[in-house]
Amino acid sequence: MFKKKTDLAPWPKPPTNDQVLEDVNSAPKDDPVFEEESTTKSASAYRNESDAAYERLKGFLIVNKSLEKVMCDLEDRNNCLQGYSTDLQKMVEDIRQTAFEALK
Repeated sequence: MFKKKTDLAPWPKPPTNDQVLEDVNSAPKDDPVFEEESTTKSASAYRNESDAAYERLKGFLIVNKSLEKVMCDLEDRNNCLQGYSTDLQKMVEDIRQTAFEALK
């Protein structure tokens, strides 16, 4: 029913400070361990990129809101101008009728 636990090998002892320093100092300069650090972006670089993207997005939203307002203003002006056009056409027709009746 119950299985006997297998005994695990003991953990190896960690290296001493001197052994770690010796390994680091004896590693070649082009060791990938040291190159990887320089090629990866730091957290602050990612933060700067995300902050810049956020600011661009915020700017786009402001411009979008401004464009929507301008579009509404243009629609209002267009409606107003169409009303003026209709009124002018009616005036022209009234003047034609008056002139036609005067010529009779």
